[in-house]
Amino acid sequence: MSRQLPPGAKWVTLPSGARRVELLLEVGSNAITGARRQVRRRYPTVEAARAAYLQIATAANQGTLVTRSSRITVDQSCADWLANRRIFIAISVLLMLAGLGSAVVRQWSPGGTEAFNLGVDFKGGTVVTVRFKQRPSAEATPHPTVPRPGATT
Repeated sequence: MSRQLPPGAKWVTLPSGARRVELLLEVGSNAITGARRQVRRRYPTVEAARAAYLQIATAANQGTLVTRSSRITVDQSCADWLANRRIFIAISVLLMLAGLGSAVVRQWSPGGTEAFNLGVDFKGGTVVTVRFKQRPSAEATPHPTVPRPGATT
């Protein structure tokens, strides 16, 4: 078999001193931007570069070439996330246990505050605090007061 390099190929020397065949092919243009698309790959032998050249050129001519992309797809992102699900679940459980432990310590420590201090937004309703110099009479108030639920009148 001939040792002639395929079109668009050249010998390159890597920093390690090894020699490779670098293949650079024009494979069309980007339909959106119009920029040319190139494929650059390195192979250890001329035969491997020639086989790759035929495969890439055929796929490019048929319109079936899928070039390597640095973009990550949603499926790849989900797969990466799910691959680490045990770690994330363990972190979530530890955070929940830390919060529960903090609430228990706050509730039962002497002089501590209530662990779950439910404010108006959780109890419902509105709190209005009014101070008078003298207690007003029932006749002086413009509207009758509404008794609390369960309170006797």
